[in-house]
Amino acid sequence: MMSQAAPLLLFALLGVPAAEPLSGSTEIAPSTEPRRLHQLRADGGFASALGLAGISYTLSPTQLLGIEAGAGYGFSGFQISLMPRLTLGHRHRFVMGAGLSLSTGSRILDGLVTWANLDAAGYEYESDDGFVFTIRAGLTHPLTKRHLSGDIGPGDLQDLIIPQARLGIGYAF
Repeated sequence: MMSQAAPLLLFALLGVPAAEPLSGSTEIAPSTEPRRLHQLRADGGFASALGLAGISYTLSPTQLLGIEAGAGYGFSGFQISLMPRLTLGHRHRFVMGAGLSLSTGSRILDGLVTWANLDAAGYEYESDDGFVFTIRAGLTHPLTKRHLSGDIGPGDLQDLIIPQARLGIGYAF
């Protein structure tokens, strides 16, 4: 009995307010800022999941999870991508994700290629008005056995682990 009273006495002496609001209401006030579930963005990068330039859409069913889909064009041709991503933070966020993309081939790469993509570390900012800026870096690796040709020279594409980076601007709604 004495051990339970000691913390209450200490709180009273220090002037710590009671846990119960004075009005008697126990409801928690809702946040004044609505969480935006959708994001549309233009991305540019090197060896990214969307190539040199592309457009992406992200659906965020929870504050921590986003599902990003996009299309773009790069050295390996037209690309489509799907990447679940983890987001930590509110206005200023740490972002990381891993997913797959598919490219159609190009002058230096024949045929369809499936890629494993890792956005190992990224930063994302979202303003009150919904403006979004993001920058990310990571790795990409081809899962399909293909042979390089053209200006790059001969070689087995599947042996490569390629650093990649991208940045984007867009709008969250």
